[in-house]
Amino acid sequence: MKTVLTFILLAILCIPAAAESSYSGAAGIKTVGSSDSLDNMYYIKPFASLTMEYSAIEITADYHLWYGYTVTDSLFNEEKINIHEGGGTICVTPSDMFSMSGSYRYLTGDSSYTAHRFGGEAELAFEDFSLVAEYDGKKYEYTFNDNVKAFIHTVSFGPEFDLSEKLSLD
Repeated sequence: MKTVLTFILLAILCIPAAAESSYSGAAGIKTVGSSDSLDNMYYIKPFASLTMEYSAIEITADYHLWYGYTVTDSLFNEEKINIHEGGGTICVTPSDMFSMSGSYRYLTGDSSYTAHRFGGEAELAFEDFSLVAEYDGKKYEYTFNDNVKAFIHTVSFGPEFDLSEKLSLD
């Protein structure tokens, strides 16, 4: 419900730009699989998104359902839960050389699962490569045999190379 209200508010605020903006949408389903030394996890993730582009600004609102996601307690017992994820991203590209974006997502589901996920990215693009800095944070909590809480964050920085114009298969 919060996601729908947030999207409606964004749409109302953007009405003056609507005449000059473009819209696109996507929907689908992903099958996700991962494994580590203790566990194999497989779940499906239907999704839908709507994007509005206006000048140098791109706004995306999206929804994901994590169906059959596995959580564990402190003794590594497993339970499959469903999680609803709603959120949005704003990307600003003031020039061909620079862009930055920020995102926020709220997740809620079975076993009192709640999470806040947020992130950002900045990119400085040159002719043959780009420098990219990224941050992703996730604070989550759920109850399964005991109360599980965690805060995970990832920071990355490095060059990216576009090889599409440098390689050919003739």
